[in-house]
Order: sequence, then C-alpha cells, then structure tokens
Amino acid sequence: MSAYAALKSGLSLTGSQNPSNDKSMVNDELDDTILQYTKDSDDEDDNEEEDSDEITNEAQTRLYKDDTTNPQGGPLNSNTHNIISQSNFIPNNTNLNFFDDHILLKLHNPEFIIIKGQFKMEIIEGEVQLNNCYNMASDSKKIYSFKSSGAQALPIVSHASADNIAVLKLINLKNGLENLHKIYSQRSSAVSDQDNLFRNYTFEIVIKESEDESCGLYIPDTWSKMFKSIANSPLNSLMVIGHKNTGKSTFSKCFMDYLLLHRKRPVVLMDLDPGQSEYSSPYCMSLSIHYEASFCEDLSKDDKTELYYGFTSPMESPSRFLNIVQRLFDTYSSTYLHKGYVLIINTPGWIKGYGKELLVKISNIINPSDLCLLSHKLSLDAEENQTTLNGLSYSNVHLVSGIFSNQELSASQIRCINKLLYFHKISNNCFDFSRYMLDVPPLKLSYCINNSEVGINALCVLNYKLKSTQEFALLRLLLETMIWGIYATSSKTFTPTKNTSSKYPNLINMETLKRISNDDQESQFLGLLAIHSINFKEQYFNIYAPPDVISKLQTHLNSNYKIILVRGEGNLPAPEIMYPNFLQHIDNSKTNTTKQVNRIPYLSFKAKPKVGGIWKVRRNIIRKNQR
Repeated sequence: MSAYAALKSGLSLTGSQNPSNDKSMVNDELDDTILQYTKDSDDEDDNEEEDSDEITNEAQTRLYKDDTTNPQGGPLNSNTHNIISQSNFIPNNTNLNFFDDHILLKLHNPEFIIIKGQFKMEIIEGEVQLNNCYNMASDSKKIYSFKSSGAQALPIVSHASADNIAVLKLINLKNGLENLHKIYSQRSSAVSDQDNLFRNYTFEIVIKESEDESCGLYIPDTWSKMFKSIANSPLNSLMVIGHKNTGKSTFSKCFMDYLLLHRKRPVVLMDLDPGQSEYSSPYCMSLSIHYEASFCEDLSKDDKTELYYGFTSPMESPSRFLNIVQRLFDTYSSTYLHKGYVLIINTPGWIKGYGKELLVKISNIINPSDLCLLSHKLSLDAEENQTTLNGLSYSNVHLVSGIFSNQELSASQIRCINKLLYFHKISNNCFDFSRYMLDVPPLKLSYCINNSEVGINALCVLNYKLKSTQEFALLRLLLETMIWGIYATSSKTFTPTKNTSSKYPNLINMETLKRISNDDQESQFLGLLAIHSINFKEQYFNIYAPPDVISKLQTHLNSNYKIILVRGEGNLPAPEIMYPNFLQHIDNSKTNTTKQVNRIPYLSFKAKPKVGGIWKVRRNIIRKNQR
C-alpha cells in the first residue's frame, strides 16, 4: 500500500469533519458527574501543580468562534465549541510533491492545512490566509519562518485565493527543537512517524489527529475586526487584561503580529506575566522589541530588557513586582516612546482581590491609551466588567470575547518547556536537545569569603531571612538544584550576614539587595544559572548555564564587577532532575547488592504526603448542574 493510500484509508473522503464526534458526546454525557472550575474563578494559587509533568487526558482546547463559517466545511452556530485538530487536505500525487529539503503543496478552495514543527514558508502562487486572520500573497516574495516548541496552538494555512489554487513551498528549518522530544517526551514539536511521509523533514502536515491532541490556532473574526479597529485609531499603548485562560497572551501576540504586518513598524511588548511567559526567561519579566511577525513563538528572546523577579505569581512579592514594572516602563519611556513604537502590555490573570489592586497600580504606572478587556460578558454595563474596570487608568476601552480554553498543557508544563528552552539554548534560535545537562560536567564557579577574592560575592534568597547564624549549616538545602538570577553591580556597599564559619558563602537580605539596585543604576541582570551542587571545602559551586550567560558572567568578573546570585522559587525542570542514567543506575544496584552505588544527594523518590487522597483543597469548584 502506498503512503497516500495508507493516509486515505484513515480519512473521511469528503474532505471535511464534524467537530462533534462520538468522543466529545461521551464527554458531554459524563460532564454532569465531574467537578469543574467556575469560569473566571480567581484561583490564583497554582502551586498545587508543583511543576508536575503529568498530562491530563481530559484537557482539550476549545476555541469559541463568533462567526458562522466552519473552515472544515459546514455551518457552525454562534459561540459553539469547536476543535480544529487535523487538516481537511487529502494528499495525492498531484497536490503534494516531495524534494530533498522542501515540499510543494497545492491548496484548493476550501482546503486548509495544520502544520506541526519548524519550517519556512514561501507562497509561490495565489493567496493564503493564516489562522483565519492574516492574508499572504505570492507577490510579496517573502519567506516566513515558523518556530514552535509545541507548547502553543499550531498554525492553520487555508486557501484564500481568487485563483483556483494556491501553491506553497514548505522548507526545512533545523534549529534543534526537532529533538525536544528526546528529553521532554510528553510534548514536543518533533515530527511523528505519521506513515513516515514526512520523516525527512522538520515539519509535518497534520493529516490525522495526533496523540498529543494538538489543535490549530483559529483567530475569531471578532478579534480580527478588533485588531483593525484599534490599529486604525491613534494608538500609543494597549494593556490587555482579563481572567486566567481567557487568551490574553494569544491576543497580545496576534495583535502584535497584525501591527507588524500592516503598520510595518517595530512593536514593543511588555511581558508582566512571569507564570506563563513566552517572551521572558523563567521567573523573569521583560520589555522586548519586535521587528517581524513570528506567528508561532519568538524563540530569539535576545533584543530585550529583562529583569529577574524570582516567582511565578505577583502575590509572592508584590512590591518587587511593581518595582520591576516601573523600571521596565522607564526603559520604554526613555528608549522607545519618542520613536513612536506602540507598546503592548500583557498582564497576569489575577484580577480579583489584591490582584485587582496590583492591576490598578500597573495601569497608574503605564497609563495606557487603550485598554482591552477579554471577557465572556460582552457588555460594559455588566457588573463583572464594571468591577474589573473600576479604578483603572486608561483613555479608551475595548471589550472583546475571550478565547476560553482548558489548556492542553498545564501551567507547570509550559514553565518546564520554557526552562528546557533556556538551558539548552546554544546560540540565537538554536538549541541542543541531543543530550541532558548532566551529560556534561558542570562548570566550577568560586564564591568569595573576603573582598580580595574573585567569584560570587553574595547570595540573596528572596522572601527568606536567616533567623540565626546556625542556619548556615542548612545552606546546602537552599542552594543545590536551584535556578538563580545573576546580577552584576559596581556597588561597594555590601553588608553580608556574618557567618560562623569561613566555608559558607556570603548572604545578603532583600533590603540590602534593593538598596544596591537603587544605588547602582548600572546594575545589570546577566541571566540565569542552575547550581548543581556546592563544595564547601574548596569554596565553589558546580553550575550549568547557557553559553551566552557564561560569556557575560566571565566578562563582568574580569571587569571587577561584584556578582550577586538571587533566587525565589527556582525549581529545575523535572526531566533534568530525573536523569535516565541515574534511574537506570539505581535499578541496577537493586539487583546487584555487591556493586557500590555513588550517592546522589539531590534525588528523592519519597512520595509526597497526601491528605484525604488529594494534594490540596481547591477553591471555586462546583458541579455543572449547580451553575
């Protein structure tokens, strides 16, 4: 059987599919018997996930569409649930041709394709529409790049030409992400063995539904109209607000791409959501400048101002959070405002209680010209919307329906992928996922005991204060297998906590760190490193860090800067800790008692204690028939 025949055997020959399949009907019947979250519940405490990498099988992304056209063929009622999880394109010998590093593909009306992986796209003939929003024509002669870690929805390319066909050229794009599945097997952008049809490429067309339940990004018409309306107004800055999982990050990114395509001027994005950030390093907040639309993910993450926050929620350190917001906005005001670059602000989803107070303070700092509220109540007079908008600073307000979804990946899984991307980055847009961090020896980085030494001058653990000098003996627990932010400063006003032994590194408290930052306006954030272990006897850390961070650290050490390591939460990604070679080594030791086993101090296989069979009591949960 040929590859085409094998594919067609598992497909509907009509070229269209019904979103309401049998599986979803079964789920609907069971829906009344399961516990669910109330929409827009303010359960800000995400710590119950504990960076777990387990995927909930029931989690499915559902896109709310406000139009009445189903891109898969057939009408849709307004505001119905729909998942676009596979293409309606059926390959044959005339519409799909394979070459060494690219393929040529012909789309007829109303065909569309969902593409997974990394690729470059050139439109050879006709016109296509991306994600139901962006029109791209062959006369532009432009090659578009698509890079994705697999944590986001996949691009949908549909026929939009007045001609009979649209011809696409999809080209291989090798950047290392195709090997992500070797370390993080639960989710990746790697190409599957889909009948081996795309085995020689860094991408694949999703012909059949994949096991990871990938879905395409379909931008509602209401969003597209809102993009056009806001873009045609005298826009200076736009702050996007709304509850969690309403699509704030998606709206911010899609609107930024719209501006880049239509205004053709750089756009500045302020990322204030440290929990599920796409444009900031883990535990950081950033101000990034963008020159071209990225459509999927912007993995370069280099041209930006970034500051280390240390936590995934503003509630952990509100004053530090607001201080960083102010510093990022000051950078925008001094560097980009006079150039007329539009500022887009993506905010956290905690907008009730004290979260609302923080949102008010953010709006007072930025004072945006436009405010976009994502809500399921499409009336500004609605009590919920009035409560949200009360006290905020803005000139114009826009109300738009959110894309409410149960995410395929949990917040902790997204954070895990972002950490892997950070520590496996070897150069701009290039990653090495052919090995684990622990496959190579760590670097040694000395720490200082007195002012005459070169190395790490002090450590600061956020939201933690030593109660006595005896707690220095517990320092190993605070240091090892943790992610730390690196700051370089020229300040001389160090007042570290006195320790009882010369073997421990110096510690400073949060007040000292804040004073140093205020006194030294040239203080720089260099990046993140992971402390693998500490050698108290010879006074050095074993560390891992990306090459560019190591280079910046070495430069500042040679320039006599003082180096401070700062951490808040800082857990390492689970795939790196649960190193397969260690697990195999331990299993072998159980069958061979005579073999000496080296001690692995940072691995624990002890189960977490449970209360009543659950990890934590959850708030705001009700049964569907109680709503």
